[in-house]
Amino acid sequence: RRRFLFISGTALTAGLPAFPVNSAILTARQTINKSGQLRMLSQRIVKAYAQLGLEVMPKESMNVLSRSAMTAYGNLVDLRNTATDDATKASLATVEKAWAVLRDMVSIAPNKGDAATIAKLGDDMLAEADRMTRMFESAVGTEIAKMVSLAGRQRMLSQKVARHYFYAAWGVAERPEKRSEERRV
Repeated sequence: RRRFLFISGTALTAGLPAFPVNSAILTARQTINKSGQLRMLSQRIVKAYAQLGLEVMPKESMNVLSRSAMTAYGNLVDLRNTATDDATKASLATVEKAWAVLRDMVSIAPNKGDAATIAKLGDDMLAEADRMTRMFESAVGTEIAKMVSLAGRQRMLSQKVARHYFYAAWGVAERPEKRSEERRV
């Protein structure tokens, strides 16, 4: 299997930034937004992978996948400077690990054989990014924080619905998600 995804001449799997990294401390709203955006990006990346597998607007789908990967990486770097307590640091580390595995898998030319695994990896990243976002939201504890988180959740849901559509069109069966009180994604 060959690697196929490149960003500005740098392989996606290299984990190197293709843009200057902002090392400034984020505001509470920015932190919740970037953390919440990781939920959406986990689904957008999986959706773009399915679009590439279906050969739906391949150039645009590749651009979406590349931009989403760069944004996810940038958000993770920015959040490293914001996670201050042990729980959010641990959650961030778990999101970073989930991202690394997902990033490596989507850097390989799409095929149906890997599609269900990639969907599961996207869901793993989504669940942990949601957990981390809720931690940031709780730490702030304001109505605005809740609204920022809710807006991010809505962005994620729109990508998740589209992802399910493209997976169904591709003929890839996804395992039904487990529902629990804690997992609301």
